[in-house]
Amino acid sequence: MFKQTFDAARTLIISLLLATSFLSPAVFGADGVSKPEAAPAKAERAVDYFMVPRSLVGRLPAGSERVHDYGGRSLMRIPAGALGGELRAASSELEDLDSLGYRTWRGSLQGHDPAELPDLANGYVLLGLVGPMDPAWRTAIEQAGLVIVDHATPYGLLVRGDSRTISTAAATITTSEGDPVIRHALRLPEQARVAPRISDWLTGRSSARDLGMRDQDGKAVVRVIFHADSDIPGIQRRVNAILNRGP
Repeated sequence: MFKQTFDAARTLIISLLLATSFLSPAVFGADGVSKPEAAPAKAERAVDYFMVPRSLVGRLPAGSERVHDYGGRSLMRIPAGALGGELRAASSELEDLDSLGYRTWRGSLQGHDPAELPDLANGYVLLGLVGPMDPAWRTAIEQAGLVIVDHATPYGLLVRGDSRTISTAAATITTSEGDPVIRHALRLPEQARVAPRISDWLTGRSSARDLGMRDQDGKAVVRVIFHADSDIPGIQRRVNAILNRGP
């Protein structure tokens, strides 16, 4: 039996058996909130990154460098531990630039150089940015030929495209000071597609009942959240074709 509802979040509720491979572009959510994976430990850094009011940039410690000018504030690279007192109170420290989170997945970006992204014809890729999004960066990324699908935390994007386009965008899109906007790139991890509880069920490590999942007529009910660029009518046709085959 196939029941569906659509809302602003483009959520589709469906009754499924184990055959779910046709929904590979989707993210599976358990019936309820899944606990995110623990964030990776923060590594020691030689520099700190702060958003600093433009009027205070001239008072920063020696060795400070501007990364990007946002207008009223500047993203600054400052020797670690050197900013204190009034200047620190008036500034905002950035979160870790070497890790990223998307849905239930959290992971390190270290070692994921955009130039070394595995060959990819057209897939979903997480991009780690140098700081908070500037509208000009978004425009440049779209003009480079990438489809922006979603945001990742703290400073990242989920995009769809090929590895060559991503590598070229990373090499050519820069901040006001010439720093690369795209610092990291990695294919969307499988853990970001399937909630941990659903993964345990699909792989047979746990039963739907053990996981406390809702069921309908003996079938587990899961929530499928499609990416913003998904062809929902096309997916609906494919789902109906499978369900209409019968036993």
